[in-house]
Amino acid sequence: MFSNRIVSQVFHDVLSSTFPQCFSDSQHPIPARFLQHLLFGQLHFHDSETLFDQAFPLPGPKREGFVLCDRSTLAQIAGCESCDLHGHFHALEFLGRMQLVTGFPLEITDYNYKEGLAREVRMIFPADLLQAAGHEMRSRPVDKITPVYFSTGQVWKPSKAMAPYNRAADAHYSMWLDRNHNKVSPLSLPILNYMRGLTTNVYAPFLPNVAGLIEEVQQMPTYTPTERYQRDAYLRNLIRFEEVGTLRPVYKPGDHSPRVYAMGYSLLSLPRDLRRRVLVGTLEADLSSAHMVIAAYDLDIPSMKALFMAGHSFWTVLLEQTGAKPEDKPVLKKAIYSVLYGASRTLTRTVLERIPEAAGKAFFKAPLVKDLYTARNNRLSQIEDDSGISSLGEWLELTDFKSEPHTLLSIHAQRIETYVISACYEEAARATRDFRILSAEHDGFTLQILRPQNVEGIKKRLRNAVSKRGKGIGIPLQLEFKD
Repeated sequence: MFSNRIVSQVFHDVLSSTFPQCFSDSQHPIPARFLQHLLFGQLHFHDSETLFDQAFPLPGPKREGFVLCDRSTLAQIAGCESCDLHGHFHALEFLGRMQLVTGFPLEITDYNYKEGLAREVRMIFPADLLQAAGHEMRSRPVDKITPVYFSTGQVWKPSKAMAPYNRAADAHYSMWLDRNHNKVSPLSLPILNYMRGLTTNVYAPFLPNVAGLIEEVQQMPTYTPTERYQRDAYLRNLIRFEEVGTLRPVYKPGDHSPRVYAMGYSLLSLPRDLRRRVLVGTLEADLSSAHMVIAAYDLDIPSMKALFMAGHSFWTVLLEQTGAKPEDKPVLKKAIYSVLYGASRTLTRTVLERIPEAAGKAFFKAPLVKDLYTARNNRLSQIEDDSGISSLGEWLELTDFKSEPHTLLSIHAQRIETYVISACYEEAARATRDFRILSAEHDGFTLQILRPQNVEGIKKRLRNAVSKRGKGIGIPLQLEFKD
């Protein structure tokens, strides 16, 4: 279901007089929905200040103000988001019809996303209208003078703004899961079933923390288009969370991955520091160096196994071997993941341009990296020779994953990760009075302790569940907690 944004009556009146063709028929709000997406959709800024764009500049002038129009979003705008209709929806044809109906002079370009099915769309709006739209985006509905729904102009009532979207998404994927139970990876079912069982008021205790944070984010610096986009994205999600905070989070299964993904308006779209300030008093848990441990034991890398058995940190040792500084760790993590899952050395070098040149050169000479390259190449060759890979007792065919060995290797690691972390959801389902999991985050989760006196016992219980399941498949993963 497409989200109907709340705007002030004054702004709606301006839009109605400027674009009457979008609001002439309240029974068919599709043109109004499309206008809303052009004004408030996910903007893509191409900031030439980044190192990547300096190395690979885009031809022509800077492209700012483009809105991503992927097939799924356009289908929601058109009211074709149901499973039966979505499969027959043609995004480019829909954009052509919208041009005819609205008369908008749209600039449409391809966007390298989902095999070219997505488009970037831009319409040149008057500067004063864009300024007003920015103000509408950054203000909460409760602060607007006579707030109304964008597409219909009907007066908005508190606590009923974004709720229909999350309820519709919840109902849609619950129904889909019931009908297609056999199509969902058994590895992700414990997670999906647990998250579906949460009560609708699970986030209610944290809502008082949101208002002050919204005011703080409104004051964030916005010197570049990227900073403006980030600030507005954070505000948008905080405001929506404030409106739907009494609803449980909605999750769906991945298309080819055993992972689950958040739908609707989720706190997971916020950066970690903001998310932690909303969920005050909760714990974060995740698998320690999950993909490095999986690589060490699944690819059988003796040097890495010895490192973990000795209790050393992979990242600390890598920093020592490269001479990089602790603040360079995020870049090194991206580079290591690109090595692990099949990226070329050229692409990895591009990632490493963000750290000192000496550390970047030392990266490829580091013993850990050399061992990882050798083991990775051997496994990719084996996958190609065997036309697949055995993963937790199931054979995955290479042809089912676009004949890309590195894609299959990544899916295999995700299956191990999901299988091990799901043990915590099974424990949570048995201990509903002690603790609950508030959000699923691939190799981790956010945990609310309901009986603080038992917190250490709860941690031990979850650590043991992860350790037992990991050892059962020969990969000794461990769970770590952060306050």
